[in-house]
Amino acid sequence: MIKLVCNTNKFYKMTRKHCCPRCENKDIKMVKKDKDGKQHYYCYVCRKNHRRPYFHDLTFTVFHGKKLKTEKIIMLSHYFSNNDSAHRTYKTSMRINNKVSLKTTWKYFKLFREGILKFQSRQPLEEKHWEIDEIYISFRDKKHHQATKRKLRGKSVTPGRGTELKTPIMCIISKNRLDDQKKRAIKTIPLENLSSQYIKEKIDFEIGLSNMQIVETDEFPSYKFMGKVALKHYEVNHKKHFVNHRTGANTNIVENFNQNIRYYFNVYRFCDTENIELYMNEIIYRYNNIVTENDILKMCIMN
Repeated sequence: MIKLVCNTNKFYKMTRKHCCPRCENKDIKMVKKDKDGKQHYYCYVCRKNHRRPYFHDLTFTVFHGKKLKTEKIIMLSHYFSNNDSAHRTYKTSMRINNKVSLKTTWKYFKLFREGILKFQSRQPLEEKHWEIDEIYISFRDKKHHQATKRKLRGKSVTPGRGTELKTPIMCIISKNRLDDQKKRAIKTIPLENLSSQYIKEKIDFEIGLSNMQIVETDEFPSYKFMGKVALKHYEVNHKKHFVNHRTGANTNIVENFNQNIRYYFNVYRFCDTENIELYMNEIIYRYNNIVTENDILKMCIMN
């Protein structure tokens, strides 16, 4: 059996209602608990206004109207926090006689990622010292499988070490940790092309060129415009060394983060290109935090 940090009682304490979610009235009455452990309430104001007076702990949350039992939701959040893939979670649930279908597992994992995305969107990006690098990721979705069937120059197209079937993602990470917490400000931007003008527009839209005061990159030609935009732009030639001995510039932090991206996409196995933002925000959250099922459920409920 698995040891869960959260149980049904703790879960419903997180979702406990102190006012009506429809009219925000605090004059409510606890009625009863159902078999699953949900507390039901009665609102007098909604009754007077001819609205639905009854509600429960999960009303107007992402879990409202879901037929899956709370124990299984907590179990899925546990495996998600342990960075298990949906396919592995499905097989484990069958082994411990608490079966959850693969489709349901995918559905709830997406709910957890959407909760993380809403939480991450509130994080500030007001640092001044940044490292920038790009990484190529192969998304194994339907488009990828269709492309592998086509032939190019008499040979089948496979991802390999080339860039033909891969999506470039630009990673921007703060050199210093945030003051309040031991975290770094991180932003990942999927790119359609690698031209200097396109990258400049993307950085200006996502972070703002005014915040790019000190920038450290490699000698990729598309980053040359940083010399005109940033106050200081340091470059490092990776063909010769990892650290510029004259200026001390390096991209070791962002390279380390890129290795985390490669690791997590090996765990995912199958990724949809339409949900790149969900996956990347999950990786950023895991990079900055120790993930537990309590944190995952709280983000889903509070958002």
